[in-house]
Amino acid sequence: MDKPNWSSEVTVAGRTGVCDGPDECRRAARLQFKRGADLIKLNACSEAYYRLDPPWGQEMTLAEMSAICEVAHSLGRRVAAHTSGGPGITDAIRAGVNSLEHAHWLDDEQLDLMAESGTFYSPTLIVNSRSIEVGREAIGISRAEWDWLLRVNEDKWETLRRAHERGVRIVSGSDAGFVVNHGESACELEELVKGGLAPMEALVAATHTAADCLGMANDIGTLERGKCADFVLLAADPLEDIRVLQDESMISKVVMNGQVAATDG
Repeated sequence: MDKPNWSSEVTVAGRTGVCDGPDECRRAARLQFKRGADLIKLNACSEAYYRLDPPWGQEMTLAEMSAICEVAHSLGRRVAAHTSGGPGITDAIRAGVNSLEHAHWLDDEQLDLMAESGTFYSPTLIVNSRSIEVGREAIGISRAEWDWLLRVNEDKWETLRRAHERGVRIVSGSDAGFVVNHGESACELEELVKGGLAPMEALVAATHTAADCLGMANDIGTLERGKCADFVLLAADPLEDIRVLQDESMISKVVMNGQVAATDG
């Protein structure tokens, strides 16, 4: 995501770890962990300037991603990878990333490799659906970016279906901060159900599997003795209609770490 076309004299804010080659990647990962990071998110492949044939481009090599994963895993930390499709995804899985974010296009070989390696898949369906609802002008993107997004929004369902069939561990993630706000993660569960998961599978994707993806399954994700007691009580059954999780009036009680944090009165 080191955007092109800038003069070398221009400083672009927000670029926290642009690096080139395995040694620079290893050094950058060490620096972030020194600063207190729990997780590194790298950019394996992305939009390739929004062309459509193919709709992806690899941005990091196998050696670069392997160097980052080596550093992270030696410290007991996690690595997530922003992905779209193509060989960059295969290299990310082989490098040892813990999760693939987005991954709009996954072929059968990649899905089998993910299932074998235990690589988590966070499809972030809602951010694509919401972007289409909002519209190109409101988002402020080019025609090429919009055409790319339209293809993503169509192809993501087939990718999810095949991932589900092959037993890939699916995580509920919203990609909040763009057209989806923090706190709207329940919307992704509706998308997962729309894409073929049973309501209970969607709930597990947002709780137990998500905790496991973060390496936090010993503390959160399920209601068990010794874990953080974080849960909500609902006035309706989400197994009957997953959308009740988006209705605040349906939440009768919120418990955080075993203490009642909010009630409906």
